[in-house]
Amino acid sequence: MPPLPAHLIDLEPGCENLARARAHVAGLCRHYENFSLSSLFLPPRLRPALSSIYAFARFSDDLADERPSVTAAGLGLAELRRLRLEHWLELLEGLPASAARHPILLALDEDARRHGLPLAECRRLLLAFLRDQDPPDYPDDAAVLAYCRDSAAPVGRLLLALNGLGEADAHYTRLAPLADALCAGLQLANFWQDLSRDLPAGRLYIPRDRLAAHGLPVDPARLPAAGPAFAPLLRELADWARVLLLKGRGLARHLPWRFALEVRLFAGGGLTVVERVERLGARILTERPVLTRRDRWRIALAACLPGETRR
Repeated sequence: MPPLPAHLIDLEPGCENLARARAHVAGLCRHYENFSLSSLFLPPRLRPALSSIYAFARFSDDLADERPSVTAAGLGLAELRRLRLEHWLELLEGLPASAARHPILLALDEDARRHGLPLAECRRLLLAFLRDQDPPDYPDDAAVLAYCRDSAAPVGRLLLALNGLGEADAHYTRLAPLADALCAGLQLANFWQDLSRDLPAGRLYIPRDRLAAHGLPVDPARLPAAGPAFAPLLRELADWARVLLLKGRGLARHLPWRFALEVRLFAGGGLTVVERVERLGARILTERPVLTRRDRWRIALAACLPGETRR
């Protein structure tokens, strides 16, 4: 095998010891408060697999947005990101033979075999991140939701598989759309809260037909100047995310209590973000809402309230 180019070497640190791979994955997850909170409610036997899924998704997302410390002659930032994502995709598609080339892959491969995780969903995530390297252009709601099916829904379907609900399960066709709605609602809430970050970077996930209906520019560089004229559209966008989150929250009624709690945590977090986005109004174009510690405790307490779940 020829030596790797310098800009790809850090993607293959190597790891043949599963215990070390688990420690590496745990270290990545420890930095994210939301993960630490939600993972406490899962059965201990499933926490390592949840860590693997989360670490893979976060690491892949970071590759898509990073400013790499490595460089390559003649390559701009966007092309460098694309090459690194493509190499990471090759490693994923090379499993199980490529597992020992990265600790995340070693842990993920073990968990995929143990719990029947569909790695095709991980591939869909990476394809969405690769698509993000081009300026987003979404003519209508359907185009945005199609993107969400690759960029968000795979995580929900991996969690269903972790719960023993794969495509062969009789309930899958009924529950997968609820998981997809929850993930799409979370993705939309994230889009709207990140407008002040995405617009300067040339990223705009608002459908063009919605902008046109409100007489607003489709150019991300011009949209921040819309001011109060943006408020009516923002209310529509918030309602769009809220409807999906409330639909997705219904998944909790069909899951064992531990996973139901997980669903209510995620849905509650998304609904709170949407509430904060609406409260900012047109200022969302230049400010980002922040969830307080009090908000997080309120979300957790609401999720713990008795609900209708499968036993």
